[in-house]
Amino acid sequence: MERRSVLLVCTGNICRSPTAEGVLRAKAQARGLAERVRIASAGTHDYHAGEAPDTRAMKHATKRGYDLSKQRARQVSAEDFREFDYILAMDRSHLRWLRALAPQDASAGRDRQLETALQTALSALERSGTALPDFGPRPNLKPPALVPRKAR
Repeated sequence: MERRSVLLVCTGNICRSPTAEGVLRAKAQARGLAERVRIASAGTHDYHAGEAPDTRAMKHATKRGYDLSKQRARQVSAEDFREFDYILAMDRSHLRWLRALAPQDASAGRDRQLETALQTALSALERSGTALPDFGPRPNLKPPALVPRKAR
């Protein structure tokens, strides 16, 4: 069976995208798909390159059974568009940034049906007020929607 690859992208790769990576990795493992799916995350900017995920993200993920401790932040590269089948943006600003960076010969992002579904999902999250927030400098932000309740 063909192996697929997914790259999850947020701003600094220390909150949303590493959390999404940890959750997706755990879900793939639980379903016996870990060997068939390559999962990674990156940021649109290099603010935190080489750093571990934000301590608040790790705390909330750990409470729910997800391990983010081995991840390290990195910035999206042009090569990622050739190496990954799917590149998923955490919000519209990341999607705009990714579109601007994507090389003409990029294989990722060519699935228009998936892109339409993601656009619909982002729009629904924005309308409902449950879009995933960036922790940023807000020390007391609690991410109720950021991490699913329990790893299964």
